[in-house]
Amino acid sequence: MAQRYALVHQSMLRHEKFHKKPITYKGTDDFGNEDDCHTLTPIESLLGKSNCDLITVLGILVQVEEGKFYLEDTTGRVRVTFADALAMDDTYITENSILIVEAIFEDGILKVETVGGPLVEERQRTMQRLQQQVRHPYFLPCSSQFERDATFVVLSEVHLDQPRVLIMLENLFNRYEKRKPADLPVFCFMGNFSSTCQTQTKEGWEDLATILGKFKSLKDNAHFVFVPGPNDTKSCVLPQVPVNQETLGLQRTMQTHQIPNAHWGSNPCRILQNGKEMVLFRHDALSWILQNEIRLEQNEPDDEMVDSREVTPHSKMARTILQQGHLMPVVNAPIFWNYDHALRLYPLPDALILGGSGEEEEIFGGCSIIHPGTFSKNGTFIEYSPGFDELAEDDDHERMNIDSAKPKPEKRVAFFEVKDSDEKDGT
Repeated sequence: MAQRYALVHQSMLRHEKFHKKPITYKGTDDFGNEDDCHTLTPIESLLGKSNCDLITVLGILVQVEEGKFYLEDTTGRVRVTFADALAMDDTYITENSILIVEAIFEDGILKVETVGGPLVEERQRTMQRLQQQVRHPYFLPCSSQFERDATFVVLSEVHLDQPRVLIMLENLFNRYEKRKPADLPVFCFMGNFSSTCQTQTKEGWEDLATILGKFKSLKDNAHFVFVPGPNDTKSCVLPQVPVNQETLGLQRTMQTHQIPNAHWGSNPCRILQNGKEMVLFRHDALSWILQNEIRLEQNEPDDEMVDSREVTPHSKMARTILQQGHLMPVVNAPIFWNYDHALRLYPLPDALILGGSGEEEEIFGGCSIIHPGTFSKNGTFIEYSPGFDELAEDDDHERMNIDSAKPKPEKRVAFFEVKDSDEKDGT
């Protein structure tokens, strides 16, 4: 938690609202206005004081005693009350949340007036800072890398034990079979891979491999990434290990059907493609957050501080995750703490794809937040093109030796639906 707080704290200090303007001496009156920026007050500066006017504090919300909350930073801890607090409506507040509050300090208690999540720092600015601090020109841990300008087809909740889902998968593969090998997408399958609460069986994977065997171009040239869901491994502790290949005989199955490009990812799974990072995560994060939410009176957010658009529960959850810089920022979450760093979002990815229910896409803090929907229920999936911005803005693609005959994506994220009929053109 101390490391997580330190990362959020340093990014907050780099934000323009907490960065004082430099004083200039050029014969002008531009000396930097103190009112143009906020100042984060460390908790240790409050200890020993009786009263203090309105201040801004960044801290972790902890419950030391039953029903008594404290705000804690690396310098100390102070009792906090939300009796008269108004909360920004773009974030969920839970125990162990990192919060930024405006409060009055009276009689040893921090009386909060407004509370919200930390301001997010866009990926480009964080990367510039990291590259100044480390010798390696590109500091980024990733599980898989794709160098070509690939399009990613992402499906969530692919229940391989349902015949209807297998029919939809065959219709889906038929959609891409006629493409040139260089134009084939990377298929990302996210769990759960079984419709029951038990881990999946060998039969479903054998059926999937059999279907892929019908499409020679796909099985020989396309890449397939498999990300487990909460029910796909013996333990749902995060981060989750890949699907057990030995128990299910997956390596032998793929070799038998001559499918060479199968990648067994962890949960979460990080993919890097030409400098663009994509994080795939499949867990019931929203239910965990709602179970631990601390409900306060809602307030209309300040347009200068947050995006004031109305947000759905899934969007609010995703914003909370980005603000906290962590995929599961909830107390008592099933986390293997030795590998907690694998769940952190620092720097923010270019895209965060959250499997499970929901079907929407938005951009927050420069990060594309995508919910591909439930494939087994609605047949929905997405095409995500990380290089769309460059292709769309560059009018000289022929001069740059980019194949002009290669199909260009219409937009960065596109939602599709596949039918469960026996017709091959059912997509």
